[in-house]
Amino acid sequence: MGYCNNNYKLIFFLFIFLFYQYGAIMRRSITAIVFAIAIIFIILFSYWGNVISLFMPDPLNHLVKVANRDFAGNSTEIYFISWYGCPYGATLSWPLYVMLRHYGNVSVQPHYSIFESDIGEPVPGLIFTNFSSNSSIQFHYIYLYNQYLNATPNGTKITNLVQYGLEIIKNKTPEWVYSLVEKYEVNEPLAGFMLSVVNSGNPPHIATVLIITDPKGTWMLIGYPSSLTPGQILSISTNSTSLLKDINSGNVPSSIYSYYEKLEETLD
Repeated sequence: MGYCNNNYKLIFFLFIFLFYQYGAIMRRSITAIVFAIAIIFIILFSYWGNVISLFMPDPLNHLVKVANRDFAGNSTEIYFISWYGCPYGATLSWPLYVMLRHYGNVSVQPHYSIFESDIGEPVPGLIFTNFSSNSSIQFHYIYLYNQYLNATPNGTKITNLVQYGLEIIKNKTPEWVYSLVEKYEVNEPLAGFMLSVVNSGNPPHIATVLIITDPKGTWMLIGYPSSLTPGQILSISTNSTSLLKDINSGNVPSSIYSYYEKLEETLD
């Protein structure tokens, strides 16, 4: 009888031991599951901006529709924001010039961008100096920085290029222009990256941007067009004066003309 009692006690203690072991395993499993879920949430939170950006318009190197409304009240307004030495602004200036000639008297100065090693040479471009419209289209140009991206156009040193650029845009453009630049250059990360447009520059700065609003909607392009690169401009000509002369004579290079047609498609 004592032997049986001992067996029962042994079974009882074994049951208790296994119960606690099972509980420990379950607690470890639950802890592991909670830890894994926490890690997943951290990763998703870190990349949430990129996930969202996959479903939003991406105006970097592409002219895309960012709004279905005309912010100019049933008229057409074009905003070109750049800086003197920008190779992307130099590239975009050519098809923009070709388009503007159809809607008013546009004055420009032949110019060259800074040298950037990934491009290889200064890019020939145009600096806009005046536009007198003879149509319903209004063109506004703003140059935020000097040739070397370290001062204002008149040479005053800038300590924070992004902050200064935003202040100029806020003071010289309607609120909707400022809001679009802030959203797509400052607040939204580049698709597939953690950095915003402004922070991808060296040093960080407001990148060249073209904004067109008309009764069909509002379009935006940041940087140069993917179909017209700085390298393509250099392959056409390395001399801004001679290229301007050719265009004014009616000899518009095909790649520049093709993007001019792309710009025209957005106009009402």
